[in-house]
Amino acid sequence: MARSHPHPQSIARAPAQRAGLLELVRNSPGLPVFVPGGPPATPFPGPGTASWMNPAYALHHAESWGSPFVLGVMLPLEAAAHPGERAGSNLLARYRSVIGELADAPLPLVAQVWGPMTMAATLVGLDTYVESLAGGSEAFSFTNRGLDATLTVAEAALEARPLVLWIAEPLAMLADPGALAAVWLPVMRRLLANARAAGADSVIHVSGAASHTLHAVNRTGASGMSITADTPLATTREMLPEHVVVFGNLDSMRLMDRSEEWLREQGRIMAEEMRGRPFVATPGSAISERIPVSRLAAFVEGTRNG
Repeated sequence: MARSHPHPQSIARAPAQRAGLLELVRNSPGLPVFVPGGPPATPFPGPGTASWMNPAYALHHAESWGSPFVLGVMLPLEAAAHPGERAGSNLLARYRSVIGELADAPLPLVAQVWGPMTMAATLVGLDTYVESLAGGSEAFSFTNRGLDATLTVAEAALEARPLVLWIAEPLAMLADPGALAAVWLPVMRRLLANARAAGADSVIHVSGAASHTLHAVNRTGASGMSITADTPLATTREMLPEHVVVFGNLDSMRLMDRSEEWLREQGRIMAEEMRGRPFVATPGSAISERIPVSRLAAFVEGTRNG
């Protein structure tokens, strides 16, 4: 039986005076930079184990890059999809503990969850779920199962009063606009309503060539969208309204095979392209621990000197 979840109005609201994501980005003295994961090293020595499960390290990592927010831990896919089972339940408890500690950090918190489509595919299998999106009647029941898992983790995240609920939905790029509108949009609106009731803005991350998802993302009412290199910044600027903050979109693989000079110039170009628009420069996806810190630092330097 599906687990019941509180109606959005049943969640206590965060203090009304807290600045939201858009205000934070607009008031930033320079172009904000957000490093979404790894490498284990940072430009400065820091306390504790280099792990996102360590709140002290997560905060140190954010402060090292001058980030406007600190990134919370993210559950592995299988644990997130089965939060009521023993292994998933144990990890969810650890997740809640880490998020709770970060709630007291001096930087606003970004709490991460996996989106309902991605959870659905984890639960029923990728091929089965993608086939259902092509017109199968099971798409709705599958997606609602995914939503139930997402809401369970989101409840734990929202207890910490994050600035942002970051919803990773890489699978959305595999759905056509019709499936996004009919199947995905209703469940995302419910998820975002829960976040708003808890005082959190929402950012939706869609990997890959995601230009066809922009309209649906905008219709969810999300405060921001995160994209990877296959979705052009120019397209997001054209299709998303000014109040939606764009996060993106350096190809993180270029941190492996390009020079510091090239990365510095790429950061400058991105900053210039998005000048005058609410934008946070970031590698478009999580970063491998093999990436040299000096290359990531070059990209960050370029964005700020653009």
